[in-house]
Amino acid sequence: MQKKYSVLLLKFASLIQKESGQDLLEYAFVVSLIAFGSVAVMSSVAAKVSTIFGLVGTILTTNS
Repeated sequence: MQKKYSVLLLKFASLIQKESGQDLLEYAFVVSLIAFGSVAVMSSVAAKVSTIFGLVGTILTTNS
């Protein structure tokens, strides 16, 4: 396990030193920000959609 961690750390260090590695890290950072933002927004959207469906269900039940 320690050897795998050391190899991973060495690869990460070599990526930081290379230009292409920096581009890769920047893209990974942007993708992670988009993913975390999407998760945060989806919880809010899910609550609102649930509320809307509840209201529609109530209206359909009372008007039937």
